[in-house]
Amino acid sequence: MPVSRDGCLTARHLLRMGASMTDKRCTKCGETKPRSEFGRHKGKKDDLRSRCKGCRTDGQRDYVARNRDKVRAYDRKYRSEHREPLREKCKRYRGRNQQEIYRRHQQWRAANPARAAVMGRARAAVYTSELEPQPCEICGDTTNIHAHHPDYSKPLDVRWLCSAHHRQLHVGLVELEGAA
Repeated sequence: MPVSRDGCLTARHLLRMGASMTDKRCTKCGETKPRSEFGRHKGKKDDLRSRCKGCRTDGQRDYVARNRDKVRAYDRKYRSEHREPLREKCKRYRGRNQQEIYRRHQQWRAANPARAAVMGRARAAVYTSELEPQPCEICGDTTNIHAHHPDYSKPLDVRWLCSAHHRQLHVGLVELEGAA
């Protein structure tokens, strides 16, 4: 039986046994899939990962769910250490995808006309000095401040938050004092 130096069967021998060079079996789900369904891995003999893309995605999702705090801490550290390259990457993305970003923005505005109108009213109030942006209510940051609307029926009743805390508020990671 022909084997390579490290004792593995050669591709030629596998072909003679009926194995396909266009398909590969996933070690997780056991399904035989096209090679295009496997990610690249230069350390592997066939330059492909052993798990298909779907199983790998499921595994990553499970890991993040089990280790949420660890993953968040790693992400925060990475973003703080690579602030400039990430900023440049975002800038390049916005430059290349300007029309797509505009299309998604218009799509959101069409789906949420009342919210868009309230946000526009608050923006106009800041422009005319009717509203004065304040530091973030949570951390005191004065850069990249957002006007959070607890109640969209009151367009000028806003809470001032930095972008990070505004995002965290909407996903339920932080709460504001005095919020209903």
